[in-house]
Amino acid sequence: MKLHVLATFAALLALAIAARAEGPGSCGTNEVWKECVSSSCAEKTCTRRVIPYVCTADCVFRCYCDDDHYRNAEGRCVTEEECPPQ
Repeated sequence: MKLHVLATFAALLALAIAARAEGPGSCGTNEVWKECVSSSCAEKTCTRRVIPYVCTADCVFRCYCDDDHYRNAEGRCVTEEECPPQ
């Protein structure tokens, strides 16, 4: 039982360290750092240009496209005009 608790703690610690490797200073062009937001509702994409009404209940810390940009298939944040036509 103690080994299970220790393994769980080690896994959580590794996740916390990995999350801190990417932080507020590491965001790219047209990205902003967001903390504990739903991964399905934090940004718009070229294929989903409207934030859904119902979001997942996860809590993600990372860089997302700012409100005026959309994540494209290559992972960059671009203007809506730079997205392929729907």
